[in-house]
Amino acid sequence: MSAMIKYVLFFMFILSYHISACSCLSEPSVKDSFIYSHYIFVGKIVAKRTILYRWTDYFPKYDTTKRGNSVFKKEYEYDFLVQRFFKGSYNNDVDSIIKVTTGLGGGDCGFPFRFGNDYIVYANFENSIKSPNTYILKTTICTRTCSYDEEEIEELEKEIEALH
Repeated sequence: MSAMIKYVLFFMFILSYHISACSCLSEPSVKDSFIYSHYIFVGKIVAKRTILYRWTDYFPKYDTTKRGNSVFKKEYEYDFLVQRFFKGSYNNDVDSIIKVTTGLGGGDCGFPFRFGNDYIVYANFENSIKSPNTYILKTTICTRTCSYDEEEIEELEKEIEALH
């Protein structure tokens, strides 16, 4: 293999390392989503924050003197006022606030929530990068998370009935 081809392949590899893209195989069924989601609830967005992750959040021993500590990744954290739980609440605290994170969208699989709207959220626990040994709830466009939809509610209710 010529040196030029090796260099081209090397740079293609390096450049592709920093590119992130979202690819969902297919939308999961309600049954599978009910089984594999940690939390399923209906809620209204009441607050939104941007979370910034810096290199030192991922790599605590990162040498900031040479390269700085710039922002590596961003996510949104939403507060949902829960109207109804389908799964995940131990005491069915309606009117409680649940925090859910998602990417910004456009390649990181982030869900495009809109402030003030009602949603059916399918979320899973994930390790927190900023606070080791703690968990956050996260959702993406690859889940069944959607704007409030009566048909989706009916399918969820059927899944709950099938379990009893």
